[in-house]
Order: sequence, then C-alpha cells, then structure tokens
Amino acid sequence: MNTTPHAKITELHAKRAQSVPRSQAEHSDFVELPAELQYKEPHDFTFMRSYVEFSSRWSPRSPAASHEAAALHVLSAAAAGRVVFDYGSRHRTSLYQFLVAPSTLYAKTSVATIAADLLKEAGLQRLVIGRATPQSFYDQCLEKVPQDYQTLPRQEQQDIQERLSNAAQRAWCADEFGAWAAGMQRENSPYYEFRSLLLEIYDSPERVDRGTRSYGTLPLRRPTLSLFALSTYADVHKIAGAGSPFWRDGLLARFDWITTADEEQHNNTPFPRGRRELPTDLVETLRRYDAMLGRATVRIDPVTESLKNGKDKVVRFDVDVRRQAAYVVELSDDVYVAVERYDNWLRDTIAAGLVEDLRPSYGRMAERTLRIACLLASHESRTVCQMRAWQKAQAIMERRRQCLHWTYERLTDTALAAEKVSRTDAILRYVASERCVTARDIQHKFRRRYPTGMVELQRELDTLVEAGELRSVSGKRNRVFYAVDASQLPTLDSQNEGTNGV
Repeated sequence: MNTTPHAKITELHAKRAQSVPRSQAEHSDFVELPAELQYKEPHDFTFMRSYVEFSSRWSPRSPAASHEAAALHVLSAAAAGRVVFDYGSRHRTSLYQFLVAPSTLYAKTSVATIAADLLKEAGLQRLVIGRATPQSFYDQCLEKVPQDYQTLPRQEQQDIQERLSNAAQRAWCADEFGAWAAGMQRENSPYYEFRSLLLEIYDSPERVDRGTRSYGTLPLRRPTLSLFALSTYADVHKIAGAGSPFWRDGLLARFDWITTADEEQHNNTPFPRGRRELPTDLVETLRRYDAMLGRATVRIDPVTESLKNGKDKVVRFDVDVRRQAAYVVELSDDVYVAVERYDNWLRDTIAAGLVEDLRPSYGRMAERTLRIACLLASHESRTVCQMRAWQKAQAIMERRRQCLHWTYERLTDTALAAEKVSRTDAILRYVASERCVTARDIQHKFRRRYPTGMVELQRELDTLVEAGELRSVSGKRNRVFYAVDASQLPTLDSQNEGTNGV
C-alpha cells in the first residue's frame, strides 16, 4: 500500500473548507492602504541601504525581508533604550521582530549572525544576551557584580563596568524561538515566566521586580529589549495557531513579523568566497551613534564588615549607576497628523471585521511605526522626527503588515491543511497494520488529535472513503468497519461469528 495520502485527499479537504462560509466578522485578508495615506518611500537612509546591501550579499539565501529587519535590530540594539519620544506617554525605540521561514531552504541564522558580529565589532557586545532561561536572562540584566570583583584582572573589571552602564538595556537574537517558546504555555516549564517578562519589558517601565535565588528580590531598572526571534513555521505553529492565547494577550501583537513573500522562491546563490569583512562605515557609524547617545557613569563601592581579628571583609558591592539624559525625539506637526490618520485607518480596518487574532497587532502598529521613525531620526542625530523618517517607517510597517497576513495564513489555513494530511497518513498506516478496524478503534487510537471528538474524526473518515483510500461497510449495532482493501472487510456472516479479529 502507498501510505502517503494522494493529492485528491488534499483537494477534498480544500473543497470542503471552501464550502464552509467564512463570516465577514472573521476575515483575515490583507487590505491595501488607501492611496491618500501612501507616501513615496525615501531610500536615502545610508545605514539601512548599506547594511541591506552587505547582508544580502553575505547571506543570499535568507528571506529578502530579513536583511531590513536585521538592520533595524542593530539600530534598536545600539539605541539601548536611550532614545525616547512622547505619544500619549513616553516610549522607547526597542523592537520585537519575528523572522519565520521554512526550514533548510531559507537561511535564518546566518542573517542574524551578521547583525551580532556587527554589534560586537562596534564595541556593543555589552548589550548582547545569549540563549537563556527566564532566570538567567533576568540575572544577566541586574546591576550587580561578582563577589570576587576586586581580585579580577583590570580588563574584566572594566568589562563589568561597561555592562553595568546598560545592565537592563539588552539585545537578544533568539534562535529557534518557536521551539522553546511552546514552554511558555506550561506552568512547570523553565520558560513559562518568559511570557510575562517579555510583556512587561516591551513597554520599558521604570523597573521590573523579580525574585532571584542568589540575591533575593532585585529590580531591573528601565529595562528595554531589542529582540530578533527566529523560527520555522512548524515550531511557531505551537504558539501561534488560530485562536492561540498568545495572539489575544498581546505578546505576538508586540512583534513585527518577517517572512517570505508569496511569490518568493528559494534560491541557490552561493555564499561569497573568502573571509567576510564588516564594512568600516557600518562599524564606525554605530560607534558614533553609541557615543552620541551617551553612557551612564558607574561607581562600584565595596561594603565591608570588621572581623574579630581586626581585618575587614567585603560582604557586598554597592553599585551606583547615574544615567545619561535620554535622547528625546520630538514629533513634527505633520508627522503627528500622519500618525493619527494611519492609526485611524488601522482602527477602522479592525472595526470592519478583521479576524480577532490580528486585532491586537493592528492596534499597536502606529506606535511601532513611530518607534522605527524616531530610531531612524536619532541615528541621523536629529531631535525632531520629520515626514521623511515617518514615510520610511510607514513603508517598512506596511511590508510588515503584509508579512503578518502571510504568516497568519500559513499558520492557520496552510498549517491546518498540513496537519490534516499528517493525520490522514497516520490513520491509513494504522488501518493497514490492523487490517480491519471500527470507527471506535480509530477514535481510541487518535483521540488526542481530534479535540472535538467523533464528529471531527467521522468527517476525516468520510473524506478518506470518498477519496477511495479506505473501504467501509456497516455492520450490526451501527458499527462501521474500515479497511484499506475491500477483501479485508467482514461479511455479515463473519460479523455474526466474530471473525477477522473485530
């Protein structure tokens, strides 16, 4: 038997799905931005252009949109919570971005590695956090020094002081984010606390308090996070399927989504030969940006207690961080009007019947666009966000909005179709191995795959029979028997005699 479901099964699934009317209140179709709200996109932002050109050359097999996202990740990381703007309340320019693409065919890690290498080369390694549990993540962001601080080499002491100047302002490239993020759904998982932590940090509060095993309850002061998450569709489906609470509680709504375009095909462009050398202009412009935004001053004072032998023992170190003034970017009058127009249109789109999962994302897009616009303005040493920066940021956000719809469609319609094919394959294998089974046998075997129970399973079995992949016969007491080969089905006599092992 060919255990792989035939194409006609998939076609039957698709036809049945199309026959089910979709409520106008549950549409997820992408709606173009009206012409009166569109602007010509400026392309003279030197850092963005140079970075995308370099990244595209050295990671040619990555999704086209990922290079622009990586450039923004670098700028957001370098800003380290020091750039602020006022829109209703005070906001910072930290960004959460989620790159999702099929495994193997599209390079995700390589495009993120370029960003990480650039931050390191520009002297911004102090901002980078590696793979971490919620506890270790929190621990790395605390204003604390090790107990043996005074015995460390001078360079290590300087590195600690560097980190303390931006202790809770961090950048994180989270590879395989979807795989372990599923743990955020389970209370007994070490990753469970990340859900609330990521929600809290996104809006950059003055402080976040958490208990630690080693130091008791200590605060993160003015935490910000530039997060670049990477995942495959197979993994992210675990947390971002239709109706997932991660859409509704606002966690996924805080991300800008990046994926492959519908018409985008993988390419086999080879990686360039030779050693990759980061462009000097990219490195230097980040160094100047970091210097312009200023650095906090750090003082570390040992606290001692007297011992009986008359000597003093260091019991802890007090850390005093005096922060630099925030780099404030004001909104020009025409930018403020443009933000309101864009936000009103997004809200009207929600009211017109946008699918509920996507409503929180739309509700935050105008503010996230401002984060990008003010970030771009600050990198050019501007203290006023003019229309040029807004036009660039809105064009970027519109590409992200399209990616959101592509991603959601693939995570729902396409992912569900793939799941149905997988379940179909499993059923066919099971029936073939058992030769002949009842619907109740199949339900018992696959009850975890059919949350709605027998009704959903029966539709699946009807589809397989209609496609000719299964044969069926009705017996006594309304029992239905299924087999791959009709010769394996019981006759009425064999049912009476209890043969065929049924």
